[in-house]
Amino acid sequence: MVSNNFRYLKFVFWTYALFILIMAVVPLSQSAGGSDKLLHFLVFFIFGTLLKTSFNSSIPGTIIISLVYGGIIEIIQFFLPYRSCELLDLFADGFGGAVGVLSLVILYRIPLKKSTGSFNLRNKNLH
Repeated sequence: MVSNNFRYLKFVFWTYALFILIMAVVPLSQSAGGSDKLLHFLVFFIFGTLLKTSFNSSIPGTIIISLVYGGIIEIIQFFLPYRSCELLDLFADGFGGAVGVLSLVILYRIPLKKSTGSFNLRNKNLH
């Protein structure tokens, strides 16, 4: 049985994926300019971290899914007269997903530093 926390995370992931798709197809009031690639990177950084935490996907799997989802969005935008399809956007999407999942992996491997003071959450005397 899947715990409620994982169901919640999966719900957050799918809601975020839908949000990305909706924002990718609505007309923009103005262009983001040079920060467009940074925006793609940040959006897919979050996408990659949510994907990894929600489904415990592998690093290559997360990168591939980020690229495929970014590619689907770029193909849809190709057919929209008010949006554009750019290969650099796809690169920023994949790079954001890769950095997101790799950041999580690195953070998971950093051991928590034990406190030397009297206030230590891992101290058994506090429980």
